[in-house]
Amino acid sequence: MEAAAGSRRRLTLRLLCPKKSLVARPSPSLRWLVGSPRFLPPLTVAAALRSLPDGASSPDLQREAEEIRGLLVRGFDIVGALHVGSADFDADAGRVLGLARALRERLCGERASHGMVGGCVDAASGEIRFLVSEGDGLEATEVVWEDEPGRLLWEKGCLLRCELPLKLPLYVPSDDMSEEYNANIVSCSKFFPAKRYNLSLTRESADAIQITILSNQSFNSSKANTPVVEYFPAPALANLRLINLKLDILCYSSVDFPVAAAVSELVIPGLADQLNIMKKAIVSELTTQQPQLCPYHFVPPGLFIPVTAIYDTRYGEIEEKQSELRRNLHLRLQLPLDRPLLRISNALNFSMEGTVKKASKNGSSLLRDVHKEIPSSGG
Repeated sequence: MEAAAGSRRRLTLRLLCPKKSLVARPSPSLRWLVGSPRFLPPLTVAAALRSLPDGASSPDLQREAEEIRGLLVRGFDIVGALHVGSADFDADAGRVLGLARALRERLCGERASHGMVGGCVDAASGEIRFLVSEGDGLEATEVVWEDEPGRLLWEKGCLLRCELPLKLPLYVPSDDMSEEYNANIVSCSKFFPAKRYNLSLTRESADAIQITILSNQSFNSSKANTPVVEYFPAPALANLRLINLKLDILCYSSVDFPVAAAVSELVIPGLADQLNIMKKAIVSELTTQQPQLCPYHFVPPGLFIPVTAIYDTRYGEIEEKQSELRRNLHLRLQLPLDRPLLRISNALNFSMEGTVKKASKNGSSLLRDVHKEIPSSGG
């Protein structure tokens, strides 16, 4: 039977995140919906992040963008928002759609070309309803809760990881290259077995393509060049400080995506984002002891996608600032506050080959010393 003229077209919204991550109190509150329009089916929500602080009708989008930029793995994107505790579906769904568009534009620097989702959880009944914005119109949707979210994410998805140690100041080579080359197109699936049995991430056996950034120190040139030194005097006395950084990023991609494209479109922008985040943390403490910033990747319970946290390891995990940072991450990821889920020992382990060799000599390296971070009693 054909739909009546003028009726709304029904679209399907796939939800991979647990229902409790959308409807959990407090109320009213706002959830940012995360998906991967480039690599997952259209209108798929893989996770929900809580907007902080709760109850803000006008969230600080600049602050939200800065925190979420460091947290989200490249390849995932903001695809919508959900208002928990709504009394007016049409008004609230339209409002959070606008907020999601604005946040996404701050994160990516451009308007979304994919459909965006606006939803509400009714304050009285707890019913969840969604609208989808495609082009200039709003369309009604039906909701499908996926039974196997891990399979949809990882059967044809993969992770790319890049570690890049830096010692600043950094000298960047010229972009003018005299040689050109043609590279064969290799997809990410080349680096994985034909059949992947483990479709989900576990802390002890995370699976990722390792990307190494190489520095072009020299290249052949048909022209003879004379070295040139330029001197730029400082306007006042200055101290030289070498800043050691270790960038470590994850990216999410389809196994069919070309590796070269993944590097240029995911890895390099991801490194630039993380460098900017670290720069802001370092600049604020240039006159004091240099922060020892280290990124860690986690897949905490109830979340099916990895997230990244950057910790300052100068004073250990029990330092007050680090404890407050982890508490805020627990709130944003809607994790319980009564158990440690984002400690360094909970981070993903990407070195399984070394783990197997070490385990045969000294026992299982997956066992953790629970007393390691307990401070001395002074006795």
